[in-house]
Amino acid sequence: MIASSPPGLSNTETVKYEGSELIHQLFEDQVTITPEATALIFEGTVLSYQELNESANQLANFLKSMVPAEESLIAIYLNRSVDMVVALLGTLKAGAAYVPIDPSLPQLRIKQMLEDSKAKIVITISALENELPSFDGIPIALDKRKEIISNESMNNLTDSNTGLTSRSLAYVIFTSGSTGRPKGAMNEHRSVVNRLKWMQATFPLGKDDTIIQKTPFSFDVSVWEFFWPLMYGARLVVARPEGHQDPRYLTDLVNEENVSVIHFVPSMLKIYLDYVGFDKPSSLKRIFCSGEELSTTLKNRCLAQLKGVNLHNLYGPTEAAIDVTYWDCIEASHELRVPIGRPISNVKIYILDNLLNPVAVGESGEIYIGGVAVGRGYINNKSLTEKYFFQDPFSNERANIYKTGDIGKWKVDGNIEYLGRNDNQLKIRGLRIEAGEIEEHIKCLPTIKDAAVIVRNDSTEQKKLIAYLIIEEKQQRPLDKDLRKSLATKLPDYMIPNLFMVLSKFPLTSSGKLDRKSLATPKDSIHRLTQDVVDPKSDLEGLIAMLWSDILKVSDVGHGDNFFALGGDSLSALGFEVALRQHNIYVQNFGAIYLNQTVETYAAFIKESMSDEQQQEKKLLPKINITPNQVASLKFDPQTYTSLVIEVSNKIGVEEIERILNVVINRHSSFQQSFILDEEAEPRSHWGKDKLYVSLACTSEEKGNLESIIHSLNTIPFNLSSQPLIFPTYISILNQTFLHLKISHLITDGWSLGVIVTELNALCNTNKDLVKSGQFNEYIHESRATLSDQNQAKLRKHWEEKLNNSFDFPKYFGKSRQHDHTLSLPNSSYCKQKQSNINTTLKQAVKILAKKMHISEYAVYLTAYGLMVSAASRIDKFIVMTIDSGRPPGFLGAIGYFMNVMPIPIKLAPTFSLEQLLNTIWGQLTDARVNSPLANDALYSILGSPPTDLYSSACNAFFQIHDYAVDNNISSEDRSFKSVPQFSIPIDLIEDVGLDIYWNQTDNLDCYWSYSADLFTEFQISSLITAFNTVLLQITTTQETNVMDVLENLFDTEVFE
Repeated sequence: MIASSPPGLSNTETVKYEGSELIHQLFEDQVTITPEATALIFEGTVLSYQELNESANQLANFLKSMVPAEESLIAIYLNRSVDMVVALLGTLKAGAAYVPIDPSLPQLRIKQMLEDSKAKIVITISALENELPSFDGIPIALDKRKEIISNESMNNLTDSNTGLTSRSLAYVIFTSGSTGRPKGAMNEHRSVVNRLKWMQATFPLGKDDTIIQKTPFSFDVSVWEFFWPLMYGARLVVARPEGHQDPRYLTDLVNEENVSVIHFVPSMLKIYLDYVGFDKPSSLKRIFCSGEELSTTLKNRCLAQLKGVNLHNLYGPTEAAIDVTYWDCIEASHELRVPIGRPISNVKIYILDNLLNPVAVGESGEIYIGGVAVGRGYINNKSLTEKYFFQDPFSNERANIYKTGDIGKWKVDGNIEYLGRNDNQLKIRGLRIEAGEIEEHIKCLPTIKDAAVIVRNDSTEQKKLIAYLIIEEKQQRPLDKDLRKSLATKLPDYMIPNLFMVLSKFPLTSSGKLDRKSLATPKDSIHRLTQDVVDPKSDLEGLIAMLWSDILKVSDVGHGDNFFALGGDSLSALGFEVALRQHNIYVQNFGAIYLNQTVETYAAFIKESMSDEQQQEKKLLPKINITPNQVASLKFDPQTYTSLVIEVSNKIGVEEIERILNVVINRHSSFQQSFILDEEAEPRSHWGKDKLYVSLACTSEEKGNLESIIHSLNTIPFNLSSQPLIFPTYISILNQTFLHLKISHLITDGWSLGVIVTELNALCNTNKDLVKSGQFNEYIHESRATLSDQNQAKLRKHWEEKLNNSFDFPKYFGKSRQHDHTLSLPNSSYCKQKQSNINTTLKQAVKILAKKMHISEYAVYLTAYGLMVSAASRIDKFIVMTIDSGRPPGFLGAIGYFMNVMPIPIKLAPTFSLEQLLNTIWGQLTDARVNSPLANDALYSILGSPPTDLYSSACNAFFQIHDYAVDNNISSEDRSFKSVPQFSIPIDLIEDVGLDIYWNQTDNLDCYWSYSADLFTEFQISSLITAFNTVLLQITTTQETNVMDVLENLFDTEVFE
């Protein structure tokens, strides 16, 4: 509470910390305690505390003779490396302050930083030395001076040698400046030491801890990442250059080095969570977040997904030493905003009005920082320093406070809630940006009369920089790519706008100032500046275009479109490359998008990116022509089939249907596959090469029943040794015509049925090209590594550990399932179907919620289905079965038996909110898709279903969304073939009750409930449908509700007695 202070004043805690007062001295103290312990790890290089100290001392002694005066500034122009850590320590030990300069910055910006800091020495390496702009000083390439430096003393320098005190300058870090030039914020040793001693007292590190250093050293978070572990005996693991942008590399590094503490800006935390799923690194204990606002949704997701990991929210500007407030995140809390907490030790926080009077608790005001953390101001910029740093009016000491420009309020519990900015300063991905700096550079470009830059959230709540331009009269609008190219020579990439919009004039306030809040939103007026869109030219290009469209929220992405021209940035690039993982594409180089920016070039990169080693490994794999799933089906139920019923336009004759169907059959290699069954050997496969032709059987009845006709046709057995394994029939009944296809499940699956309908329509419509796609026989060859015994064993181990016999199966009536295969065949009298739908309003609400929470719509529907199952079966730990299409990129338009079963374990904790359950199920879906290629029979055996009962699964609740493109690219009037779901059987496993949702072009979603009539009445299924829609509505309305409250009274007691 803050009762001891006037309203709006700080609730600071004063602590006198003992020990050394200089950053490097605290490191030296630790060297005497643990000289042989590991201090630093980088890309295979390991240094002990003593070795690191001796290297830093040699550099310090070399520099000392060159440092002209106290508080000299030494710029460090290096990428992350051992040299960087040695340079930081060596500079401080020499009595200088360091100025970090990222080599990736534009030359103009580097030149400005060197000019403003007046650094006379730049530490670098020869490979970077030639890239340095000219400056008034000396470059020192460490590799060139290695021999000279190695002859220097390894002993520590003393205070008398350096003249350092706790008030000496430690570093100058440059941030964005509103005038068009960056400004350098100065911080002293005492400020940093207070911050790190507070951190150690609050979150103690020990010899068993490891911290990963991944933040670019030109940002102040890097300060505690570098020095905190080295002060207290922990290990410092330095990520390779650009490694902070690669979630796969970070995940591997965390696991390999047993990292216990890591920092993320919230936007990168989301990417990391998307990547790791629920596979929490066992060593990870703490995650610190800072740099931008941490949302409640992301906070709750992190705590639910990474069980046992503590999450801490930090706040602090570069002008004060690193962070000045902290808040420990609590899983069960559901505050509207995550607080930034209370002040750290010896720091004062004031929230004041425009007259510098404290505001009352609960009222908003500007945040001011006082105490030991406050920096000196901006280097060589007296006027700007005096504007933001001035004497503390609430202190008797001669001390300054810093005017942050941030708006906040005190909560009654003494914590602070961050509310935003009071100026044009922007924050993106933890990086502070002055809008004025970008605007000044844009206005210097040819044809630009005026510019305004703002940040807006896109539909996924990701922040985007938008530049609004006014063009000089009679001048043409410059192309986006030219604007970006020009700005890239002056600004770092994170300051280059995602979108450029041209306006005839800017909106103004009543006082004549620019009204930034009234600037048009991109959705109101953004338009394409490229040529007409060229459709993707392959299945792989189609996948890339689809992912870009989803991530960047733009429509009609084509063959030649540029990711960054469409509004992409480094964060969305990470999101894209993580999304590829969900489609079993593992790019070796995160960041490849920067070199392959168009759909065309990125698709080519993927095809060519497989290493020579991987190619050689593939050559050594044995040749196979049959998949494990096909072998299992042949052993246990070779006559399994899929049934597709298609309503056909009366305009198309039987001969034309037969012709088109044969074109489709000959386009897909799966129809060339036949099978050989031998009791003394494993089932085998044969692939034909001859052109195939099937004749269309015809049946016509005036008063027949379509369902009974289909049932009769489905009883015809296959001769598995001949091709093609398809029985097509033309049905004319009651003035309607239908095409019925019975196809062996050995060569097809549910997704394939959508491909068939799509191609039939395309062949009827001469304006539509058929999608190029890989073939099933090519898939078998390309997937030998995935299908190998070694990989299958690895996947089996994963699922055994995940399921661990700890999940139940829904048994709605307490009946023991009778393993009678005839009961669960789709065409038996026991299998029935009931239709329902999800209306437009609810469908749209699900879409909005999924975008808000950064999860898939699939996860939202599955969560509602899971809650319905729990309420009906009265169990809280169970499995729902679903399906993965099994198709890698390049095979989305293929017909074949690709699909894989995915068990989704669902566990309802009593304390779970709907939001936590949504995040949990999304994580389970992600994990399942990554590990889905396990053969279905192996997965069923883990679930407890006997091999001879492969299609009568031990798990009897099933869910699937059919989201393949069934003629979605062809207008309704151009579709001559329309699938009839209620008479088709695309279901790839049989269940007691299942829900199939069909994604289509209509406003509603069609739902088909398949169920065993032996176990359910129609009234009970109607009750399930009502419950599902009720839960779905509740999920989209409020996510804070406890799941147990949702389950209560969902069904009348007697419904499932």
